[in-house]
Amino acid sequence: MIKALLYKDFINILDSMEKKYYFLIFFVIDILIFYFAEAPIAAIFSGIFAFTIFASTFSMDEQAVCTNYVVATPTSKKHIAEYKFLLFFILEGIIMAINVVVFYVFKIFGVIENIGVVEMVIAPQMGMFIFYILIIPATFKYGIVKAPMVIVGILILSYLILYAINGIDKIKILLSNFKESILILIVIAFMCVIGIISYLTTLIILNNKDY
Repeated sequence: MIKALLYKDFINILDSMEKKYYFLIFFVIDILIFYFAEAPIAAIFSGIFAFTIFASTFSMDEQAVCTNYVVATPTSKKHIAEYKFLLFFILEGIIMAINVVVFYVFKIFGVIENIGVVEMVIAPQMGMFIFYILIIPATFKYGIVKAPMVIVGILILSYLILYAINGIDKIKILLSNFKESILILIVIAFMCVIGIISYLTTLIILNNKDY
């Protein structure tokens, strides 16, 4: 059933992109940002683009009352959560792969200086991953329109609390004691924890929600 749900969303995405030339527009803008600005900006733009596509699947589901129909079938609510997370990782992975290829092409032709792909492309997009993956359970709870506002509010509140207790500087001092390779592992581990929490929260929301 997960394959069928993924197929449904990919067909909807391709139909939408074919009508509005989303992918072509994205690719042209991404190349221009790489050339005239910086790779991290292009990575951030790409992350936003990937999430826009992902969010559109929620919008189409809400319009078609798709989740209600799926829940009425023998499909487990666990599968609904799993397929949305899998779709998220596939889209983010595709966009990141495109950026990595563009980065190395530009590096070969000397457009980009001798800077690593991790800090210039992968790290910025992975940073946005934390924000986007938290929106998944929030969307099932509040809908695609309210969910981003809820998460932004939570992140701002968290930042203000850290700023008030001088937590940001403490975290910077703590992280400065680690090597770059260890920092990358810490970031990956943190993202995995956030992903697991987001997934488990999604399951709780789906199991407690009446359709």
